[in-house]
Amino acid sequence: MGRFNYGWVVILLVVVFQAATLGYMGFSFTFWVEPWSEAFGVPVTQIMVISTVMMLVMGICSMLAGRFLDRYPMNWVVAIGLFVYAGGLWLGSMAQSFVQIFLCYALMLPFATALTGTLASQTLAVKWFRGHKHMGLAIGIAAMGVSVGGMTIPPLVAEGIVEHDWRWVFRVSAAILALGLAPAMFFLLMPQPQAPEAPSESTDAGTASAVRAIPLLTLFSNRYFLIPAAAFFLDSIAYLAFQYNAASYMKSVGLSVKDTAAVISVLAGMMLASKLIVGKLTDYLHYSTVFILAALCNCVALLIFSLAIKDLMLVGAVFLGLGAGGLIPLQAKIISTHFSANHFAQVFGFFVFFPIAAIVGAPLLSLLRDYLGSYQAPLMIMVGFVVAALLLMVSLKRQDVEAMQQEPRQ
Repeated sequence: MGRFNYGWVVILLVVVFQAATLGYMGFSFTFWVEPWSEAFGVPVTQIMVISTVMMLVMGICSMLAGRFLDRYPMNWVVAIGLFVYAGGLWLGSMAQSFVQIFLCYALMLPFATALTGTLASQTLAVKWFRGHKHMGLAIGIAAMGVSVGGMTIPPLVAEGIVEHDWRWVFRVSAAILALGLAPAMFFLLMPQPQAPEAPSESTDAGTASAVRAIPLLTLFSNRYFLIPAAAFFLDSIAYLAFQYNAASYMKSVGLSVKDTAAVISVLAGMMLASKLIVGKLTDYLHYSTVFILAALCNCVALLIFSLAIKDLMLVGAVFLGLGAGGLIPLQAKIISTHFSANHFAQVFGFFVFFPIAAIVGAPLLSLLRDYLGSYQAPLMIMVGFVVAALLLMVSLKRQDVEAMQQEPRQ
């Protein structure tokens, strides 16, 4: 089987293991809040601390795991990550205190997800499809794993909780991952891409050794890393701020729970489609152009939401899904353009910390809403963050246009 033929099999595997870990962790958490509050006798607000710590730990682990993914076979990395994830769930099923469940869910699972989530999926996609004319499409499909998990796992979790309890769900999930998925990924991801390294495009780090890591000072002084990272941080502040306050915002404009669910479903669906759209667009357009188009969609969405007109909520969800859904494949495209495949995981691991750290936007929007009395002005402030991100990327495009005109197309 040819390199790219099996590459598409790898992309399918990527979707599966990413859905089973990152998708599981992100979309099932809401089901544990009430049961944990009752089981451990702690308030819901204390349970929610786990979600914030979980995101930050995952970002830190991604920075540390990047070089690990560059140096060792991916089948070993993914299998180990799945075993650790399964171990965290199994230990969590036996937790008798809030501290114990905190250690399992906020520390073990984010560490395992750093080896099996976005970082691993995009690394595999880039290594198998670097230099291929459909690389953008491949990384777009690879990024769909989280959304696939969001669509398939919550109904299964809900059924397990209704028929049994959360501890049973944890045990069954751990058994499936450890006894089924981990061994399967170890063998199915064993083949390695053999194609030679594509010529490196304009980059300040392109001459770095294929074996040694890029020095951090060199990486963080590279404008092709620093400017996009700052732009994604600012853009993600606005998106995550709205995402984590969506239910409260919808209630404030008079939407029922059913209508709110419909709007969120539209948002999730558009985010899934956006991964393919943005991924494929990067095969034809300069990445900064794609980012600007996405940022403009986010601006339109936030402006619509600031108007607080119920009849426009679905329209806002469509624009926000288009603007925010394709950010992961776009990040991978930027890094693969300016850094070698041997350094991709290291650079991507540091890069993704910035949009993850943008979780600070969630409490910021809540605080602004409490201080100003409504969401209208705070959402306009969020638009300002997106505009700042857009301007940063425009500045990079002006610096980069000559180099990109010389970029070899395949």
